[in-house]
Amino acid sequence: MPIDPTKWLDAIDGADEALDREAQLALGGLGPDDDAVMQPIFDALSSPSEKRVFWAVAALTQLEGRSLPALPRVAELATGDAAFGVRQAAVGALAKIAPGEATARNALRRALADESPFVRRQALQAFVAVPSHTSEELAAIDARRDDPDSAVRASFEIARRHIRLRN
Repeated sequence: MPIDPTKWLDAIDGADEALDREAQLALGGLGPDDDAVMQPIFDALSSPSEKRVFWAVAALTQLEGRSLPALPRVAELATGDAAFGVRQAAVGALAKIAPGEATARNALRRALADESPFVRRQALQAFVAVPSHTSEELAAIDARRDDPDSAVRASFEIARRHIRLRN
């Protein structure tokens, strides 16, 4: 029987804290083999509610390849949402949904220059999932070597090491 996430998405915006928490656990606990109805999650990506968008992205991350129809919107969120937490979550989702797709790769490359160090770190981690790297991508990754944020510099070292080991 298909899982309809509408009730969980609606609870995210509700006043009942217990239902809100249950909804977060349910959306974040979905898996790629779950028979979730996808359209309500896709629709939530355009919600005016930052929290609803965040949890829709979290669900799509868990649903991995089934989320592919939302890839263009998730890429937009990764590079253009006002909330750094949504951008960070969307960057992580790109690595799970379709790390080899050009749309995802372009968004990941742009996210490496995000104003938030949290987003830049997530982009470095996400690039580890990309199957192979162009010279432009490697140059963008290497630019983080001298990032002003020490945690981003540490993430650069880890990401670059993983990329080198794989190639």
